Amino acid sequence: MIAESRVEELFEYVQKELARIHRAHKLPGGVVIVGGAANLPGIADFAKERLQLAARVGKLHAVTGLIDTVADPSYATAVGLMMLDMLLTPAVPQQGTGNTGARALKIVDDFLGRFKR
Repeated sequence: MIAESRVEELFEYVQKELARIHRAHKLPGGVVIVGGAANLPGIADFAKERLQLAARVGKLHAVTGLIDTVADPSYATAVGLMMLDMLLTPAVPQQGTGNTGARALKIVDDFLGRFKR
């Protein structure tokens, strides 16, 4: 009962924001629900009813490696942000057969540095 009222409140805020930007009932692709709340049973149907838009729970695609760990929709935002960062970060130039470990450490350090700001 408590979770349902919080989810209802959340979708009220979403509906108000969509109305503010003149997009209420006007999203052709509908909404994609990600995050921990996406695991709630019936959340997509609830969103369809409240927002009067197509709704679905987001799923990760084209992620290799730890896919069984991050396949959960609660990781979709974090994985999406990391993929976006990888696309927007300039590639590290190859400098022959130098210290690959040092280059990898610099890439990770640069990535983590973005969150320290």
